[in-house]
This record gives sequence, C-alpha cells and structure tokens, in this order.
Amino acid sequence: MDEYTLTVDMATVDSLGRNLYSNAAAVLSEFVANAWDADANEVSIEYDKDADRIVITDDGCGMSADVLNSRFLTVGYHKRNAEGDVSPLYRRQFMGRKGIGKLSAFSLADIMRVESKGADSSVNGCTIDVNELDKAIKSSNPLDRQYHPVPITAEETIWDKREHGTKIVLTHLRRKRINLSLDALRRRIARRFDVFDLAAKDDNEGAFRILINGEPVTYKDREDLQRLEHIWYLGDFALSEEQKKNMKASVHHIKDVTLEGREDWILSGWIGTVAKPADRAFDDDEESMKNIIVMARKRPIQEGLLDHLDFNKHFANYVTGQIQADFLDDSQQEDIATSDRQRLVESDDRVIAFNKKMVRIFNQASDEWSAARSESNTKKLMNTVPEVKDWIKSQPEGMKKPARDL
Repeated sequence: MDEYTLTVDMATVDSLGRNLYSNAAAVLSEFVANAWDADANEVSIEYDKDADRIVITDDGCGMSADVLNSRFLTVGYHKRNAEGDVSPLYRRQFMGRKGIGKLSAFSLADIMRVESKGADSSVNGCTIDVNELDKAIKSSNPLDRQYHPVPITAEETIWDKREHGTKIVLTHLRRKRINLSLDALRRRIARRFDVFDLAAKDDNEGAFRILINGEPVTYKDREDLQRLEHIWYLGDFALSEEQKKNMKASVHHIKDVTLEGREDWILSGWIGTVAKPADRAFDDDEESMKNIIVMARKRPIQEGLLDHLDFNKHFANYVTGQIQADFLDDSQQEDIATSDRQRLVESDDRVIAFNKKMVRIFNQASDEWSAARSESNTKKLMNTVPEVKDWIKSQPEGMKKPARDL
C-alpha cells in the first residue's frame, strides 16, 4: 500500500498553483501563514540562488504521517471546519481557510519536498514532483486520479535538532517567478503580515518571528511609513513606537469607522499620503506603495484596493495604506476571498458596504489633505516670496482670509 496519496488533477494544479500566484512573496506568504497556524514561534526562509533552492522551516506543531496525508496532501482541506477557528496552543486566529495554499509552491518550483516532525518525534515526509504528477494523472484511469508522492526515508532526512516543526524544500525553481532582490522580498513579506510586534515576546508567550536568510523581518523593512507626509489613523488604531521610528508624517484621525447598519463591522488601520506620486515607487521592485492592502486576521485578503473603488480624485495619486477589516474573513460567514487572496467577491454585502465606507473615508481624507497641503504651500510661498506675505497683511481685515486662500 502506498504511504502517501495526493488526489488532484492537473487542471487544479495549474489553476490553483502554477498559474494563480504571480510572484514569490505571495507564495512564501502561504507558508508563513501555515507556520502561524501551526503555533510556530519562528519561520525561516532561506533562498540560495547558487543551489537553486528555497527552504522554509518552522518550529510549529509538525505533522504525523496521518496528518500529512489527511491535511497537507488533501487539496481543499477546510482547516476551520475541521479544527475550529483558533490554534490550540496560542489561540491564534487561523489565517488559512481554503486548503489550497500548498499548491502555490508549484508556481515557483517543479519539486517540493516536505519533512515534518510531530508530537511522536518521528520525521515524516515525501517529495512531490509536479512533472511526475502530470504523467501519473495522464496515464491513469480517469476514475482514479491519484498520485503517490515518494516517501522520504529516515536516512534521507535533513532535519535539524528542532523538537517539532515542518521543513519545505523547493527545487528546480522557475526563475522568472523569483526575480526579486532580497530587499524587495523582505519588503513584500513585511507589508503582508501584521505580526512583528510579537517578535519580542518569549516563545512560551506566543512569539512569532519571520527570518529571511537568517535576518529577522521587521517593520523597518516595509519602507513605507517613513515616506509619508500625512497619515490618518482609522478609529482607535495607533502605530507602535517601533513602527513610528523615523516617521515624520502629520497625524490625522478618522473616527467614524463602523459600516452603516452594522456596528460589529469595524475598520482599523491607516492611510497616508506621500509628497510626490513618485515617492510611492521602489527602485528594485515593480510593486509600489500604491498597492493599498486590506488585511484580515493579520494577513492580506485584498490587494490594490483603489482598483475596486469608484474614486478618482487627485488624492488617489498620493495615497497608500493598510486597512484592517476582520469581518471580511469571518469563519461563520461565506468565504469571499479569491484563491490568491488578492481580490474579494464584489457582489457580497460585506464588500459592497466596505467599498462604500472606504470611498467616504478617502473623500474625508482627501478634503483634509487638500486643506493641509494648501496651508503648507501658502506658508512656503510666503517664506520664499516675502512680498506675498506683505500683500496679505495689507488687505482689509475682511479680505485677508480670501487673499490667503488665493
């Protein structure tokens, strides 16, 4: 009897794996989310260009052979239906939901090796070769579309001294999909998770750290907050002292963050503006700060928010942000995120209400931004051209404000 079985057809592998994810950061984010759900304290990403290999290692709960089969190798395994809404040890809200994230590996690599050490201390694992998977499915009985990954023997394991956890090794890499500098990869990962305040905790208190080539990813890697000229906090949200380091933005507040008719649907997070549209771009990365991210459960559920809104004011050329909306990923309601977590089902009531609210928020911020920008520019003008200041002072009392506005 074969030890491991993966039941899937190539159309699924292509549509949910090889052709769905467009970049390395999106794929690696799936494995970071898996580590979070597994109650890991640390997840490490090692990218070795010379060895043509990416290794993702965590110290989470690990998987027995049975769990590896029934959960990891089952495409469409619904974690929240089977295991509840939170992790057993640290009570973290599960990030995973669809059970298809593991297929994302095949957009980066042709071969995925999985090793895992669970509570029974035995190391279990297998190797999945997507080309062999393709052959097996094409040559087998259409009624029995199964592929049996090659088990890893104890002698073949490359496990370290960790007591438990999971190691994913990706080889035969697709170079076009990983054409990112390490700085760009760190930036993208840093913008896709809101967990870095947990890094300083003790492990037994639920610490969570992300490392890339041995260096911790921190808020500093985002490189967005320090570029802001203005920032608006939504509701009671406030950046931590660590996040605010070297930030010089003027702070504003938007207090009304509940959605109409639903007091339990509450927004948080921030939006901000840069001094010039070009300040939203990065020299080493095509992904810019204009890609406003909507977060739910501390990871993205939608990217490129402005593309989905009826909002075309000048303000849109300067704005960036990170919006938190956990109600968009409520386990008790229908799943409305697309498979790659970059879009939402536009017809859903939550999405309609969310989009309307965000347009109102952007309109309010735009008005305040225009007023602040006008005032700032007026001060700069009067300092640069003293005659303007003298002219305003010379006006009758009732005309000074119109003159200043002009």
